[in-house]
Amino acid sequence: MDITKLTNSGFFEHLTQNKPLLIKSFLDEKIFQNITPKYIHSLFATQKMSDEYYYFYNDTVKNLHESKDFLGTFLKASGDISILGQESTLIIRKVQDVIPEVNSLLTQFSQIIGYSLNSNLYLSTSSSTGFKMHHDPHYVFAVQLYGAKKWILHPPKVEYPQLRYSFNDVNLQELKDSDSISFTTEQGDMLLIPLGWPHKAATHADASVHITVGYDPIRWGSVLEKLMIVLGTELSILRAPIPLSINMNGVQEYGNNLDKDDVRLLLEMVRSYLSEKTLEKVSAELLR
Repeated sequence: MDITKLTNSGFFEHLTQNKPLLIKSFLDEKIFQNITPKYIHSLFATQKMSDEYYYFYNDTVKNLHESKDFLGTFLKASGDISILGQESTLIIRKVQDVIPEVNSLLTQFSQIIGYSLNSNLYLSTSSSTGFKMHHDPHYVFAVQLYGAKKWILHPPKVEYPQLRYSFNDVNLQELKDSDSISFTTEQGDMLLIPLGWPHKAATHADASVHITVGYDPIRWGSVLEKLMIVLGTELSILRAPIPLSINMNGVQEYGNNLDKDDVRLLLEMVRSYLSEKTLEKVSAELLR
């Protein structure tokens, strides 16, 4: 992986601004040219691939690996995945555990991003749409290893979602075609799919193999949660239990809701404490 292609392409700027980006020829094709449908077939033929690693998806069968017939059918295909039928996708989770080249790529990504990452592999038959339109609660780096794939992205409907969400026929109408952006990834290309952007992908006449690297960022809400824990070691008010008369669950008959005076008192004590500390000291406590 050429790190300079990340910096020169504006990758980090797009990541920060939560905008999509296609990087052409991100990988040297020679490195991954052997990762073909037949190679993936050989992984099942030569290794004990437990079902925690893979599953099969199409519009009618979501977990075909639960059928004892699946693995036998795939192995009999001799690498010809057309036997699985059109509009089908085989997903291998944690693919870095079984393909050394992917593990090497993931290691480099982790060093750049600064977090441990995970990768899945998607082998799609021809004319396959894979998953329906959905958004993910994390960033996705889609790297094309074989064939090509067309991607359709829409600006997010929910800003920085925390849960995965699939669009049904009703709310799919909320996504305007005029707002969509399309990209085509070919062998060696990488597509940055920002957090929360609805997307789907489709193959054409040939099969496709791509991996996704998922990056789940630390959110400001998590930083504030940690800050409260840090403050709890200093402020007894944060360690104290709330009175039974205060109801946090919204069930009126069991008590009163937290009122403005309670919140005001708590915030005043936290603000008073923070005002006595420098920004550097608070940051140091968060990072320790």
